[in-house]
Amino acid sequence: MVAALVMVFAALIIYFNLTVPEYGAADAIRADVLSRQQLVSDQKGAIDQVQKLIADYQGKGAIRDVVSLSLPLKLDQSGILHQIQSMASLNKLSLQSLSISAPVSQDAGGVTSTAVIRPIGNMTFQLRVIGTYGDFKNFLGNLETNIRIFDVRSISVDPLAKPNQDFYGFDLSVVTYYQNP
Repeated sequence: MVAALVMVFAALIIYFNLTVPEYGAADAIRADVLSRQQLVSDQKGAIDQVQKLIADYQGKGAIRDVVSLSLPLKLDQSGILHQIQSMASLNKLSLQSLSISAPVSQDAGGVTSTAVIRPIGNMTFQLRVIGTYGDFKNFLGNLETNIRIFDVRSISVDPLAKPNQDFYGFDLSVVTYYQNP
């Protein structure tokens, strides 16, 4: 019986001296693993948010590019002339004359060139085209739906043929806009 008591006492000593500390070490390792898993989860969430922000920024870049096409960052007179000539040719109109007025800059109330909102400049040009009324109507539709902003300020129509013929001269005053640097 004493031997059994010694054995139980020895088993308790072994249990408390060897097994309990190992349980503590196992709990510490388990806590370390859980904290690392939480860290990895948090990092994945942060990476996903950054990727979403990058995608949003790239999407806004596309919007910025479209806005820059309709309201260019600088005055591009040759591009404007090319667009007008192309639209006239596309609509079977003959471009007889084109004159450009000096660009005008609108004051934006102390806005600097590094500001998000820049002052807007405009350029007025007068043109004369000849052709049929239907072709001219299509030309105006193209001006209206063009990516670049064109405002038709005035139109005058002169018949160039007999009253029963559909052939006219059209004088237009058109304004286009651009961003001042």
